[in-house]
Amino acid sequence: MFKEIGKTRVKVQRYICKRCGKTFQTDLTSLVDKNSNFTNELKSESEHLISDYLESLKNVCKSFKKFFGISVSHQTIENWLFVNENILEFDLGRCSGYYVFDVEWLKINGEWKYRHTLLDAISDGIVADVIYDTEDETTVEKFLKESTANRNKKAITTDLDSKYPQIITKLGFKHQLCIFHAKKSLNKQLKVFKDKFHLSEEEYEECHQQLKIIKNLFDLKDYDEAETELQSLIFRKNEFHPAIYEIIRKSISPRYKSFIYHLKDKRIEKTSNKIENAFQKTMPKSRKRIFKTTRGVLKRIYRRDLIWNDNRKKDLENQQSF
Repeated sequence: MFKEIGKTRVKVQRYICKRCGKTFQTDLTSLVDKNSNFTNELKSESEHLISDYLESLKNVCKSFKKFFGISVSHQTIENWLFVNENILEFDLGRCSGYYVFDVEWLKINGEWKYRHTLLDAISDGIVADVIYDTEDETTVEKFLKESTANRNKKAITTDLDSKYPQIITKLGFKHQLCIFHAKKSLNKQLKVFKDKFHLSEEEYEECHQQLKIIKNLFDLKDYDEAETELQSLIFRKNEFHPAIYEIIRKSISPRYKSFIYHLKDKRIEKTSNKIENAFQKTMPKSRKRIFKTTRGVLKRIYRRDLIWNDNRKKDLENQQSF
């Protein structure tokens, strides 16, 4: 089975050794694997459809029929792609110690699963990618502990999930909270407090302006200045509306340092944007609900991860060449 010309009968030249009398045939391994009727070029096309477009096996079969006039079962394609059960191993060499971590929800065969992903903040390479049935503290700690074992440990940037601080600190990392998520969270809290405190439109606008001043503190460039300003908020109760002070007391003061670690060490990512981008490239939203098995979605994610990491390495090499 050839990619361009379809099913073709091929005659293979055989030879006989004049010394020992044994017979052998022309080596075709560069064209087709031993005991296979499908050329390597055709098999690589299935990898291309799976990796670059995250097509399902059935859609790959349809594409083969439509574009090449070749009928292939989805089981045959799966056998081509998923030979290595230990495929989920990443070879990034030495990690920087600065990471971004997040969890993405996937629906597999009607049930929600949780994709735990760790990305190196300096190289942008994906360090680990695992799917679990839960997203509790035990699972998150297990994933981070295993994926950072025997690696450098400096800092991890995450969103504002309340499970993360204790786990990350316990593992020996500085914990940077995503500034982008922090600002979004403050806006959301203000909307909640609008109903809780029965704020009028004038009061809500006043609170909105006060919150804007606080959010601007996250954009300061000097660590000492930012630390002083954020730390002092808790002592300025009379300067803020009760709703805003409630936000300061619960959401900012207890963990203000986690918002500004990036000012002390420029290698620490201040947002989780890099991993959000990686999620979109390796598992677009349009594909998040089409899979039937965890194994199937993991293998597809892994192949996209390999492409992602390879592109990051090329980008790094191009930067160094300049």
